[in-house]
Amino acid sequence: MPLRLVIHDSPCYSRFLLTCILQYEPMSNFLRNKWIIGTIFVIIGLMTFTLYVLTSLDAGHGNLLMPLDDVYIHFQYARQLATGHPYQYNLIDPPTSGATSLLYPYLLAFGFLMGFKGLWLGLWSMIVGTVALITSQWAVYRLCKVMSVPHWLSLLTAISFGLTGSLGWHFMSGMETGIVITLLLWTLLFVIEKRLISFVIVATLLTAMRPEGGLVATVASATLFLRLWAEYGAREKYSSKRKYLLLLAIPILALGLQPLVNLLMTGTTVATGAQAKSILSTVPQDYGLIIGRIWDNFSRMWIEFITGYDVREGRGWYLPIFTGVLGLGAIPLLILKKNYRLIGLMLLGWLLILTLAISTLDNAFWHFKRYQMPMLALFFPLSAWFLADLLQRFAKMRYPIYAYSGLLVPIFSILLLVQFQQYHEMNVSYVYQQPYQMGLWLRENTPEDALIAVHDVGLMRYIGERNTLDMVGLTTPNAASYWRNGPGSVAEFLLNERPDYIASYGRGHGYGLAYLADTSLYANQLADFTVDEWQPHLNVALAAQSQGIYQPDWNQIHSAGQFLEYPNYTIDVDIEYTINVADIESEQQFDYQWFNTKNEGFNTEVREFPYLYTGFVTIPFIDGVRLINDSETFTFYDIDTTLDALLVTRVHSATSNVIDIYINGTLYQSRIISENAGHWLDLPTLIPSNILTEPLNIEIKPQVTSGFYIPAYHHLSQGNFQYPIFDDIYVASFQNNSLRLISFSPRFNDRYGFQIVFDWQAEGGYGDYRLFIHLYDEISQQPPAQTDIYLNDNGINRVGSQTLGNLLPSEFTDVITVNTADLPAGTYELAIGFYNPNDPTDRLIPESELYEVTDDGRLWLGEVEIE
Repeated sequence: MPLRLVIHDSPCYSRFLLTCILQYEPMSNFLRNKWIIGTIFVIIGLMTFTLYVLTSLDAGHGNLLMPLDDVYIHFQYARQLATGHPYQYNLIDPPTSGATSLLYPYLLAFGFLMGFKGLWLGLWSMIVGTVALITSQWAVYRLCKVMSVPHWLSLLTAISFGLTGSLGWHFMSGMETGIVITLLLWTLLFVIEKRLISFVIVATLLTAMRPEGGLVATVASATLFLRLWAEYGAREKYSSKRKYLLLLAIPILALGLQPLVNLLMTGTTVATGAQAKSILSTVPQDYGLIIGRIWDNFSRMWIEFITGYDVREGRGWYLPIFTGVLGLGAIPLLILKKNYRLIGLMLLGWLLILTLAISTLDNAFWHFKRYQMPMLALFFPLSAWFLADLLQRFAKMRYPIYAYSGLLVPIFSILLLVQFQQYHEMNVSYVYQQPYQMGLWLRENTPEDALIAVHDVGLMRYIGERNTLDMVGLTTPNAASYWRNGPGSVAEFLLNERPDYIASYGRGHGYGLAYLADTSLYANQLADFTVDEWQPHLNVALAAQSQGIYQPDWNQIHSAGQFLEYPNYTIDVDIEYTINVADIESEQQFDYQWFNTKNEGFNTEVREFPYLYTGFVTIPFIDGVRLINDSETFTFYDIDTTLDALLVTRVHSATSNVIDIYINGTLYQSRIISENAGHWLDLPTLIPSNILTEPLNIEIKPQVTSGFYIPAYHHLSQGNFQYPIFDDIYVASFQNNSLRLISFSPRFNDRYGFQIVFDWQAEGGYGDYRLFIHLYDEISQQPPAQTDIYLNDNGINRVGSQTLGNLLPSEFTDVITVNTADLPAGTYELAIGFYNPNDPTDRLIPESELYEVTDDGRLWLGEVEIE
């Protein structure tokens, strides 16, 4: 057969070359042979498989490792399934639904049973991905041909699809993404070809493979129903076939399969993966924020569809240039054609529904756009449809189209292949350096029955072979709600579960884990794992600059709830309730809710301050807290309305604030939070029985002027409050006799030096006032020794310290140390008084019949000898 050339005016070499290739009939006929076409696709698939296997082995130092830690979550579920423990990530735990794909673990389990065990299960996943890649190329080719795309363009489009690195990466990633791409493309093909039975099979598999696949299958089923209904109705002899359209309900009914399995296996229809990842599970349920985040994801997705480029994270191209915009251009063309209008509307519906569904995920753009890849794959046949229409309408456009499709797109695809092979190599090396090594360390250095708290949970569980406590909540029941509520709640979760080890990120991680790393939970580090040449914007392996393994010493770590003791406020305890703020189960028990005017930062944080328990023993005191600037509410049930109630609210006194306490909607009292950063403060509120109700609703509204109100605990005890009997004889009184100094006695202590013992009686009080103590050698000069302190502080134990406005009727003793180490021995005048730390000029004027009082609020208590 002679070579036929068409010579045009332009001497462009590329035009000449393309004309030779595309119109050389022997070559064209050769490439029309289906076996030859299939062989080309198989070669591309095997080349991709070989490239990625060799890359994994090289970056994994001889270990066939996958580039994502999440892969090994699927692997662990598959291993458990193959060994007779379906849905049990750990044998010590009840079943969970951390694998968001219903069918994929079964497919992996089949490979496990065939002998692909351990890390070699990754090889099976890549074989499955290779088959999916080959069949996807064939689907792309068929989709082009069925829409009358020229043969040469159909073949080039399928080849370019197979060579595009972003797609190949996902087929070889070990996840189910490649299978979803394949099923989506074949679903589209069978809708166009009106092949009922084939469609039902493929669409049902798509629904069972991914939850969002069910959305696609539902729209596709409706589209095929309308197409076949019209076709069968137009031909009388086919009208009886309409009954077979009931089969189209199968892919739709399959939507309920995964929730049903979840319900039967785990007791809930909601997958733990959805709880951990969904923006709809955002805490608190701020719908303005939720809608804003969803819109941000949605709009970003469409921009990247059009450009084919990652506009934010700097990861480069995901599609050959113009593929996205050309593919989108095909949709209106289809809608304008009567025969394909339903196809165009279906595709538009797919893109809108899928992007909206994916936009509800926190991880919508993770793993090199794992969730968008099925949609991005559609742009290859769609762009070919658009170019074929241009060829038909504008003959003069054929040479630019030849150059674009025959040169630019294949070259671009190969460049993407190189780019994503490098991404694969980099992330496999991260997996090797961190989760793989951490898993080996756990397997070799921890007891077989050890419980390991982890973030992330995939490879450390799969290769480490230890029971795990998943801090994110993908695989551990009821943990997702703690993760959703921030690092303070995660700390509560760890305090409740008390794992033997923690294997996790530390400082520098973006999810608040630095708060945990700054506590005693992470104090005892056993091993540290770093990565070489870490590039955060290309990291999808869930690596970090550093991760570690820690062993908490639970004998030295205590939560705030262990020290709810209030010796100064006597109540015969019959009933006790404790709300542990940031502990989700405790909050739910008391209908606890909190509200902020602005949702900024984490919903909870963790604090650790020293706590003097008995004598001089200091214990780490760890607890989760909430940062509130609006209000919090909670309800106590089974209240005994014949008994008094004492409510004690434990807070971190980071900044000075006032809180208003409402009982059943009515303002009852206010409490003052005195600024004392780095310490806990207990705020007691006595509620007499005559105003109690059952149930008892309490609302606390902070009068926030700066910072936050930061509660950790609410403790309610009931009994008969013991009011003290006050003496009529006292040294001095303050605040209209509401606070009385009964006696005082200076002394020297061998350990602490000069101290003063004060005995107080309080009927109550108001305002934020601190006690000052001055020693003067000249009363007209500044005191050479002084101290100021809140009452009931004892100089060490800050838990009981109170400003005057928070005092309940009580008797207590303060032992206060004054530093006199630098004072020369001699006689000094002792003066005390109370001042407002927010306004030092605001002082209380004491009353005393025994001692001198000056107008500046000083009570002169006589002379003391300093030795």
